[in-house]
Amino acid sequence: AWAFASVGGAPAPVFEALHVAILPKLREFTGQGLANVAWAFATAGHARALFGPLSSELLSRLDALRAKELAITAWAYATAGVVDAPLFDAIARLATRRLGDFSCQGLANLAW
Repeated sequence: AWAFASVGGAPAPVFEALHVAILPKLREFTGQGLANVAWAFATAGHARALFGPLSSELLSRLDALRAKELAITAWAYATAGVVDAPLFDAIARLATRRLGDFSCQGLANLAW
């Protein structure tokens, strides 16, 4: 998904197929992988339905995500226009405790 999003996206059927393939494997993704999936789908503007299950997986292991992954995830949800109050509240609480871990770009992504 990241590759397609990086080059301007792919036809909707490609992202729909990726959505179907990714869902049963969400637990196998690393924190970076989850953030990359969120970024790719948000950037490409496809499959907003993926964000619900993705939120559940992220919330189950949010404490293990690095600052960069938190920032990318927050940016992706905002970019996709997905309002997930429990996820954003959890990211905000965690980010507030770990602000020193964020790069300048990460802080900008959180603020955006």
